Amino acid sequence: MTAQVAAQPAMELDVRLFHRVYAINAPGFARTMHAIDWSAIPVFGVGIASVGIGIIRDDNTSSAFYRLAASELLAAGLGFAVKSRVRRPRPYATHLSITPRAHVYWWDEFAFPSVHAAVAFAAVTSWTLSHPGFLTAASGYLWATGVALSRVWLGVHYPSDVFVGAILGTVVAIGLNAF
Repeated sequence: MTAQVAAQPAMELDVRLFHRVYAINAPGFARTMHAIDWSAIPVFGVGIASVGIGIIRDDNTSSAFYRLAASELLAAGLGFAVKSRVRRPRPYATHLSITPRAHVYWWDEFAFPSVHAAVAFAAVTSWTLSHPGFLTAASGYLWATGVALSRVWLGVHYPSDVFVGAILGTVVAIGLNAF
């Protein structure tokens, strides 16, 4: 049995799950998904800007800000590197019934892995490791999961794209916070 034949049931499940999430049409859910998706870029920007906060503060918490920014940047870089190798088309490119509900950038045509999910989970994991606490972790991971789910609902990623992105971001942040 070839690897492609063995992977077929998993790919079919991925597509079925994608269609189930994409088909949710509740207005409140749609507003929530758009809001969470729109929140991602400013939050990512705060993570990158945290380098400046670390420089200004220049105290024993500065390293947490540097690790947060490094986690986001490394997760994004690795995500884009994997995308350029795997080259998995986005759902709307392979399923004619899908219309993306988000702006699609011409330079980011591939789906696997989700860089949004990778950066969201990298940011939350890094911050939670630096500032442990139930509320920090619960609210952060709820938000990061929402970002990942929104990418599926928006029609730009399959569930496996966001799952692998979440794992990638988490591992990067854990690795960088080990130093």
